[in-house]
Amino acid sequence: MEDYIDLQQIMIDIESGIISYEDAVENNTDLLNIIATDENSFGYVTANQLLAEAGINEYYETIKLPEPEIEDRSTLNKSGTEQLTEVYDDIINIYPNPASDVIYIEYAFFDNDTDRLIEIYGINGNLIDKINLSHAVGVFTYNKKLPAGNYIIKLGNNY
Repeated sequence: MEDYIDLQQIMIDIESGIISYEDAVENNTDLLNIIATDENSFGYVTANQLLAEAGINEYYETIKLPEPEIEDRSTLNKSGTEQLTEVYDDIINIYPNPASDVIYIEYAFFDNDTDRLIEIYGINGNLIDKINLSHAVGVFTYNKKLPAGNYIIKLGNNY
């Protein structure tokens, strides 16, 4: 926790103009490396970003999709051998809302029969864009300019 407090003081000094981020990184490289190597420590992302901006380390943020909630929707079939079939709902997360220039669509399709497709409709129901997805799980970045307004985004067969 002391390391995190020290990191916060470094960030305050940088933001208030007391020290440049290059000098802050150079003077505190050991502290930043300690924080940046422990994914569970407070300030992990900030330390990695400072080191990356200074050209010391490369940092790629990990995006973790939510784990599906396991409900009591399992069936058990017995006919000589046991077979357990679990049914999960697809995971869809769209952000930010409202959006100004970029829309991120996180998705995980668990049904193999699901069309891996994003459709964007205007509020009057006209199809504006249709995108085929190549993977069953991922994050799609939509950065085409859309006029201000309300839109309906349909994913797969169910949403």
